[in-house]
Amino acid sequence: MPKVYDLKSDVLLLPDRLRAQRLPLPNEVLPDGCYRLRWLGVGTERFEGSLRVHRLANGVPDVSGDLYEEDPGALPYQAGDEIPVYARDRYRYYLQFTRVSALPDHESGVELGFIRVQREPPKSLSGRAVWREDRAFFVNLRRVGDNSSYVGDVFEGTDYVASLHLVWVSRWLRAATIEIDHEQGSAVPVGNGDRIGWATLGASVDWQFTRLRPQQVIPARADAAPWTDAALHEAMLSWRDRDARLDQEWRYHLLCVGRLKDQERGLMYDVNASDSNVVREGAAIASNWVFPNTSEWGALGGKFFEEVPEAYFRTAVHEIGHAMGLFHDGSCQRFLMRPTDSLADDGKRSGHLFPANIDWTFDEADRLFLRHAPDPLVRPGGDMPPYSLTEGDSGKPWLPQHLQLSARPLQPEFPLGAPVRVELQLTLSPDSDGPACVPVDLSLVGPHVSGCVCRRDHRDGHSFRSLLMRCDRGELRELTPGASNSASLTLLRGREGALFPEPGDYTICVRLDWQDGDRRQRVWSTTTVTITEHRNQKHLDVAQRVLKEPDTLLALVLGGNHLKAGMAAIEAALKNPVLRPHYAWIEAKRRATLPSAGLRQLTAAALLIDVRTVLSQQEREKVEHMFETRLTRLQEWRLGRCLREHKPLTVTGQAMNQMFDALLRSLIVIGQWMVGRWAFRS
Repeated sequence: MPKVYDLKSDVLLLPDRLRAQRLPLPNEVLPDGCYRLRWLGVGTERFEGSLRVHRLANGVPDVSGDLYEEDPGALPYQAGDEIPVYARDRYRYYLQFTRVSALPDHESGVELGFIRVQREPPKSLSGRAVWREDRAFFVNLRRVGDNSSYVGDVFEGTDYVASLHLVWVSRWLRAATIEIDHEQGSAVPVGNGDRIGWATLGASVDWQFTRLRPQQVIPARADAAPWTDAALHEAMLSWRDRDARLDQEWRYHLLCVGRLKDQERGLMYDVNASDSNVVREGAAIASNWVFPNTSEWGALGGKFFEEVPEAYFRTAVHEIGHAMGLFHDGSCQRFLMRPTDSLADDGKRSGHLFPANIDWTFDEADRLFLRHAPDPLVRPGGDMPPYSLTEGDSGKPWLPQHLQLSARPLQPEFPLGAPVRVELQLTLSPDSDGPACVPVDLSLVGPHVSGCVCRRDHRDGHSFRSLLMRCDRGELRELTPGASNSASLTLLRGREGALFPEPGDYTICVRLDWQDGDRRQRVWSTTTVTITEHRNQKHLDVAQRVLKEPDTLLALVLGGNHLKAGMAAIEAALKNPVLRPHYAWIEAKRRATLPSAGLRQLTAAALLIDVRTVLSQQEREKVEHMFETRLTRLQEWRLGRCLREHKPLTVTGQAMNQMFDALLRSLIVIGQWMVGRWAFRS
């Protein structure tokens, strides 16, 4: 089952869809490599860009190109310059070549037929770029001087529209820099310990990879504490080269640290889930991750990650592959985008144990995509590719009848500006013939869950998925007949902006995808929820602030102290009596998980949770685990009472509950003040 990048828009096609219309091209005509391109239109149209040519084994060329609006202030380019880099906001068209053939006197040139596909930039920060077919052209390019320059007239039908100039600049199709910063004591992944390094793998897809010398040695964390998501994100923004400008250089950032929270191998920040300032450029790996002592890892059990160069370097390449727009490889092949756990399991079954079973190449579809996808889909800071990943026609997802996914909101109504909690349950029918392999992690922390939210009176919706792409969250487990697996989702923002931007009725669709052996499986469920009107003007003002701030989602998911705008929006919500119950747990979790959180900070975090706090069952369990044995008995008793008192009460009962809880909170604060005063005097 081949891996296929299935573009959602029919107008945006990769060259493999057009090969039947092209003929083999002699090597001496339009040699392979990258060309600097200039388009001089009859009117005011002035474009510059790149043309990429790569011949297949049969001589048929894959050709693609990109056009950017010409920068009148740029210096003139000369033959032999480096691969050009243009400003992202000047991007205009992708060129799809439908016809490539040598002219009758093939020594002199080539005939090209192509379609210009326009990229319409997002209309706002929270929007998504749209690709539209523009016009069809043809050009006869003739060699000028040596074999590195070509000139031709571009026609639309019989109308002359432009002059096209090509200058060959490099045998590489694209070029990028890998910046590697590392925590003191963590190894830098330079290669697989043999003959394969960054340059080798770049060359396999005709990219010129430049691995910078480590730019920064980051001080080791106190007590070798694991890195949280917030710490990684802050480090990426702080330690990467301050002069790195993505409009002048394609630069991906890799951060090597000792340990990651939850004992993970690596992760990548993914722009697809959010409209924030997270760009598709940052990844992290853990040098001191320890191989489990289980059969699939063989003799590697107990070793640190960095002690196995093949595995360590492969994960670094895998994460940078995500940053370049590649998806996981769900097939049974052993290519670089296949998850490591899956590769290790395959090695156990075949007897060819990991890491000896690593195939140090990209899948054919990945190679095509990296060579010829439009620039915005592969460059750092660009668009998230507008495609879905399939395994070919024979690999369409199987819809297991014996598995049922149930999604339901924690409550039928939420106020405007509140995150919506949705509880999931995946159940295997008691009538099933046997157990089924299902994902362990059904939350948005894992890679399996995605979905969309739409108004009942609209067809188009806003999507949601995990903010981070993690290596270690794709595990499967056996579910016995009659058993179930559950999780909860907190929905607020997605790639297109706020998921619930205004009052009304919404439909939520949740989809669960996973790979079980050579079969892709999918289940889904829909549910509805109502967003109520604002209670007063203050509520409306705070709700709009929360909904319009992209960093709200980052602060919610990552925590930490560095996302000031997101923290300020959540703090405003906490001060609003309508929204406070929905944000109290979010802020309590952030404060309690700060590396500097001591007893005073933990107490303050626990006091944020009261009898009105909205919590899913999974969140209640997290509260109990987070504060277990870390509070005084009175604080523990009060917190336990808040977690239990969520049954429906009369208005009088609710008021009495809140008054009693306010009294308990006052006693705790006074007690803490007295203890602090006594300690100061001592």
